Parts: sequence; structure tokens; C-alpha cells
Amino acid sequence: MTYSLAIPRSYSGSEITVEFSRNGDRFAHRVNWRSTEGIVSTLLKSAEGDDSQAWPPSPPLQQCHPQELPHGLRTIMGVGRAGRSHWSLVVEAHPDNVTDWTSTGSQLVFDVACRCPQEGWLGSTYEVASEANATVGEECGYVEWQLGGEIWRLETIPPFVGSSRQDQPFPSRMSHQGQRLSIAALQVPAPQYPATIRWKYRLYMASPGAGHVP
Repeated sequence: MTYSLAIPRSYSGSEITVEFSRNGDRFAHRVNWRSTEGIVSTLLKSAEGDDSQAWPPSPPLQQCHPQELPHGLRTIMGVGRAGRSHWSLVVEAHPDNVTDWTSTGSQLVFDVACRCPQEGWLGSTYEVASEANATVGEECGYVEWQLGGEIWRLETIPPFVGSSRQDQPFPSRMSHQGQRLSIAALQVPAPQYPATIRWKYRLYMASPGAGHVP
């Protein structure tokens, strides 16, 4: 079973697609980019755990379904459980900018939450293509890498409506080792458990141009 969500980039003719497919007892997802020449490159691939892990590297989504929200916003929603914790994930396809401080252009926004009874590692983990060279920037708030002649950015954003980088610290932190990228949800200050921990991030082209592979 597979669910996909595509964002056409009308000014360049290229396209960004996120695809969820069954992988064992859960759904894994990957993000692909199709250039104007029709060349498809995988930008991100989720690193999944297994049923023996109470704190897996990525949200353990056992159920997924597409949904269209008001104003035509298209999403894929997923829920799942590991140990005594419950996860949810919503991926939104934005053809334009999300808020006034984001850059213009197509982007995928990932909104994740976990209801957990105690402290444990929470976050999302991805693998990037072997030819990508990732770098961490701005107090670990984003990771950039180059692929297909373009610069791509995976960036944490405030999880609450109306907040900004100026009035709220990042609730999560980026890191990378080799070809693996992680977004760790910061549980600081320590909440009173059980608690719902939320983290949010987006993927977009940091060098929007012709969208072609040289």
C-alpha cells in the first residue's frame, strides 16, 4: 500500500513528491525530486526502527491516509505506537510560502507529535543520497546539501501558530553523521510526564532556479 503527495513547481516544471509505503509493521517515507528533464532523485529516505524499540529513530506509523484540508491544502496523516507512546505525523504540501518568515517556493511541512509516559529519545531520522554533502547551520536549526545541481534545506520551524524564531527557541535540533540526518525533539525544560512533545520541520529548495540538472 502506497500513498503519495506531490507539489508541482509551475515556474520550473520540476516536482517534489513524498511517498509513504508499507515497510514491515509500519510505513516508511521518502521524498523524491523530478527535474525538468524528468530525472528523479531521492532527497530523503526515512530511517525506520522495528517492533523491539520503544524509542525508534522515526515515528512508527502503522496507519496512513491522505486528506484534503480547507482551502485545498493536501496532506498525508499517519499515526502509530511503540512501547507505551503514541505518535502522529501530518505532512502538508505547500505550493507557496508558509508564513511571512519562510522563503518563497514549494515546500513540504512535517508536523510531528508524541504522547509519551516518560523521557526518551524523540525525533525523525533520514538518510540522504550518497553523493550529497550535508552541512549543519545556524545553531543546528537546519541542514543543507547539494543534489541535482540545487541546494536543498531541511529546517526546523516553530510548532505553534503565531510563533516565530524571535519569540520562541527551536523545539528541535538538527544533526548529521555521514549520510544520516536527525531532528531530535528537545524536551527542555523537562515537562511533567505524561506529556505531548511536538516538533516541526520543512524541506524546500534553498536555491530555487531553473530546476535542471547540469
